[in-house]
Amino acid sequence: MGNQRGLPTSFKDGIPGRLSMELVELDKEDWELVERAKELIKQRHSEISGVSAGVRTRSGNEFYGLSVDARTSTVGVCAEFTAIGSMLTKGESEIRSMVAISYKGRGRYVILPPCGKCRDLAREFGDPYVILQKGKEFGDPGKIKLSKLVPFPWNEAKS
Repeated sequence: MGNQRGLPTSFKDGIPGRLSMELVELDKEDWELVERAKELIKQRHSEISGVSAGVRTRSGNEFYGLSVDARTSTVGVCAEFTAIGSMLTKGESEIRSMVAISYKGRGRYVILPPCGKCRDLAREFGDPYVILQKGKEFGDPGKIKLSKLVPFPWNEAKS
């Protein structure tokens, strides 16, 4: 099965319409990162913050952040940016894994893939695992190396 460009659209776990990629199972530390990011957005979601993010560094430290969306303009900052900023304030510089979680109301959460800006920023701090949601249900995530999500980053094309 392929799309108009001839690229495969099958997903290892049967989700149609996505490019093929093989997700790795989460380990205990990954699950802890997911649960802590989920708890943060559960406690702190608001009109200006609907997403939390967590990053775990090579040294095992965790840092968290929230999205900040100004109600009066189009200015906003992704949760991954604020989590990475928190990491930098403590002198850490290499991310091992990362996750972003959105609160959808009524006790529903979604693990979000990082946007293009967040993928570019995270690349500056290594090749972390990115935790993704496999299907529509929150409880079935997997992880993949960032380099597999962004195999040809724009900054490498400049040289």
